[in-house]
Amino acid sequence: MAEQNQILEKASDHVREVLTNKAPDWAIYHSYEHTVETVEAAREIAEGSKLDRAETEIVLLAAWFHDIGYTEKTEGHEGRSMEIAREFLSANGYPSDKTDAVARCILATKVPHNPADILEQVICDADMAHLGKRRFFRKNELIRMELERREGKPMTDAEWLAICTNFVTSQRFHTKYARGKFQERK
Repeated sequence: MAEQNQILEKASDHVREVLTNKAPDWAIYHSYEHTVETVEAAREIAEGSKLDRAETEIVLLAAWFHDIGYTEKTEGHEGRSMEIAREFLSANGYPSDKTDAVARCILATKVPHNPADILEQVICDADMAHLGKRRFFRKNELIRMELERREGKPMTDAEWLAICTNFVTSQRFHTKYARGKFQERK
C-alpha cells in the first residue's frame, strides 16, 4: 500500500508542477483542476466497478497523466501524454507491464472512445464524468472559452450548440457504474 501511495503521490506532484508551469494560456478547461476531477472520478468509478488495488493504481496513474500532453500539443496530445507518463514511470522504477497498461489507458481517452477493457472503460468514463454532473454547464462554458482562445476566434451560440449537442449525444458511458451514476443526468 505504501508503494502505491508513493507512486501516486509522486505522479500528482509531477503533474501539478508541469501543468502549473507549462500549460498554455488558453488551457482553461484542460487544467490541473480537470486532472484532479478526473482522478477523483476514476477513483469513484474504479471502486464502483470493483477494481482491485493494482488495477485502480493503473487507472489513477493514467488519470493523472491523461492530458499532460496539452502542454506541448493539442492534436495527438494523448500520444504525447503517454510518452510523458512512460518517461516518468520508467524514471521511478515502475514495472514495465504496468507502465504498458497505463499507456493503453491514456491512449484510450482519445475521442471517439473505443476502450478495449475495463481499465480503459474506467478512464474514459472518468474523463467524461462531467457530462453527467451538476457542474456540466460550468465545465461546458470553460470548454467553449478554451476552444475560442486556442483558435483565436469566437463562436456564435448556434455554432457552439451544434458542436456541444453533437459531442454530448455521441458520447456514451462504458462502465455499468458510470451508466448508473451519470447517464440519467447526462
